[in-house]
Amino acid sequence: MKRNNLLILILALITSFFYAQTNTFPDNDNVGIGTLTPNAKLHVNGGIIKITNAGQAILELDGSSTESSYDGSVIRMKSPDVSIGNHFQTQIFQTETPDGIGSFFIQKRGLNNEYYGNLIAYTDSDGWAFSTSTDETSTTTQSHLFIKNSGNIGIGTGNPNAKLNIHESNSLGASQGDSQILTINSISTISNHVMRNEWFVRDANGSDWLTARHHNGLSVDNSFMSPGINTKTWWERDPHSGSQYWGNTSDIQMALTNGNLGIGTDLSNNPNNYKLAVKGTIGAQEVKVENSSLTWSDFVFYENYNLPTLKQVEQHIKEKGHLKDIPSAIEVAKNGILLGEMDAKLLQKIEELTLYAIEQDKQTLSLKKELVKQQNINKDLEARLLKLEALLNQ
Repeated sequence: MKRNNLLILILALITSFFYAQTNTFPDNDNVGIGTLTPNAKLHVNGGIIKITNAGQAILELDGSSTESSYDGSVIRMKSPDVSIGNHFQTQIFQTETPDGIGSFFIQKRGLNNEYYGNLIAYTDSDGWAFSTSTDETSTTTQSHLFIKNSGNIGIGTGNPNAKLNIHESNSLGASQGDSQILTINSISTISNHVMRNEWFVRDANGSDWLTARHHNGLSVDNSFMSPGINTKTWWERDPHSGSQYWGNTSDIQMALTNGNLGIGTDLSNNPNNYKLAVKGTIGAQEVKVENSSLTWSDFVFYENYNLPTLKQVEQHIKEKGHLKDIPSAIEVAKNGILLGEMDAKLLQKIEELTLYAIEQDKQTLSLKKELVKQQNINKDLEARLLKLEALLNQ
């Protein structure tokens, strides 16, 4: 029994000896757990620090040092970067900016304390503001992202008036052709990076909204990035004129302005204010012309219609070189034709020809009757002549 107790005592002494070799708890110096050379008030080497509690488990840091411009409590994390053979450290701390607003910093530094940048979060009664800084000593920077207590998020604006409000702070240049990109939405394919970009573009020299257009187009990788010059399948809107344009690279393929639609034309030359202007040919299975004000050609068949004689028609052709009420070739080349109006005029001539044909038919029938009558007279005369010849021969 005594022998067993002695063995237990020896094991306890050995355990205590080895435990004491890795931990130190001096009365008035640094405390080390897993190390005999602690270099901080509490230095833990290896393992995990774990805090458990039936309720809240709290680790509270209360710092009030004024040794640097970043007052308050700091959490510092170090990690190796094998690729460059160096170490980085990330510091998380909170401080108070000169204007009295509480802030939360995440700072990146090298092993030798060289500065790389800050991610800063400010908070007040209205919400959170996030910014970055490359100035090591600055605690006030221009914020980029805002999350309000209302739930609105602002990028580039501290007063978002929607769930997501994005504001571009860079100004649009004042020269024709200047552009400022607004957003980039992209997707990667196997070989390329396709982007749907939005710009504001100057269509003329100026510094206000009257000469600014909104341009939406496709780009690939770093190509086709000049709006209105080489962007692909773009759509452009002019808030001043209310016009919209669709095109590809520098070609405007369709335009919509003041309710007028142009295909193959930007409608810059539309003196007749056509609702549909097409530069090129049109193919269709059916075209219907509706015009309640169009005078159709049925008046030709009215009894009081003054049908010109064929002699008059012949005289007009000799003098003018075209039919009456029909435009000449020179007029058509200059002014074009209106389909509805021209169809009515052509129908008028067809109906006049119909009347001429009817009249000609009447004359032909009359001549046929006269011819039959004359043939009957001739037969009678021939019969009489035969009788006379017979009498003379007796």
